[in-house]
Amino acid sequence: MGRQFGLVNSILLVAALAGCNGHDPGRRDSDPLKEYPDLKTYIPPSQAPAPVAPTAAPPPPRTQVFKSQLFDVRTEQESQASLVLQFVAGERSRHVLKMRTFVDRVEATLKAHDLPPGARLTEAPDQKGTWILDWAPPFDLVGPRLSVWEGRFQIEYVVTNKTPAAEAALFKGEDRLVPVMLLVRRTSQQPILTVNFPKGSLNETQAVPFTVDVMDPVGGTKRAPDVFITWEPETLTAEKKLFPGHQAVVRDPQNLKPKVQPNGSWRFSYIYKPWIVAEEARKAGLKDEVHAEFVVIANSAISDHSSTSPTQAVHIKMNQGSGK
Repeated sequence: MGRQFGLVNSILLVAALAGCNGHDPGRRDSDPLKEYPDLKTYIPPSQAPAPVAPTAAPPPPRTQVFKSQLFDVRTEQESQASLVLQFVAGERSRHVLKMRTFVDRVEATLKAHDLPPGARLTEAPDQKGTWILDWAPPFDLVGPRLSVWEGRFQIEYVVTNKTPAAEAALFKGEDRLVPVMLLVRRTSQQPILTVNFPKGSLNETQAVPFTVDVMDPVGGTKRAPDVFITWEPETLTAEKKLFPGHQAVVRDPQNLKPKVQPNGSWRFSYIYKPWIVAEEARKAGLKDEVHAEFVVIANSAISDHSSTSPTQAVHIKMNQGSGK
């Protein structure tokens, strides 16, 4: 009886395992592909492809001055996309430019377009590919800015006829114009004034010619400075009463326009009429003499610089109505 019971239990256990497909009865409905996702991508070693060597990253693009990949022009210190050369008005400066060609057997030169007057671009005789820009900017460069003048020109890269045809063909359609900016800092020097007024006493009836010379380091000789005659009264004293002397100054009708002198200065011509001041002094009760003063102010026509002359003292002897 006991043997039959054990046989029955064995049969029931086998049936239960067969119904569970060999899995835990509590996980009868589980999906093996979901429980073991690596089964989806598993590749037998015999079918695995050969390993592929990693490819090297491509080199970064070559960056050249300007747009060309065939040549460049730059200063010794810069490698920017454009050239900026700085100068000071009235001072001669030399900038060194380097021309490089990246194609063998190419013979080339440089040619400047729209250079300012007086500037020169030449190749160094003993250094091929080295060029010198030499310039002394004048004081009278005209521009909208007071402190700095801005100008531009272009340098052309020229392939000569000594270059083989195959190499020369590479430059067809190539942009070979290099833009260059010029910055000229204006000098801070003020105009230099010289008033050529006679010394000594003046007779009230005698017209006296005199001149004013103005040297303008900024305006130069192309644009005349502006000159004004005015009066800056000083402290009046009982012993010496000063009268405004500028009212007696008029432009010389024979020389209304200023003239450039050999030394680069501008000469302005005037006439002093003492009787104008004497009449005012007479109305104020003076009879024998009168002391007057005036000053000259010169403004540069280019910059905002100006200069004022020393005070010009005028001693006028009064003849008409004198107590003598």
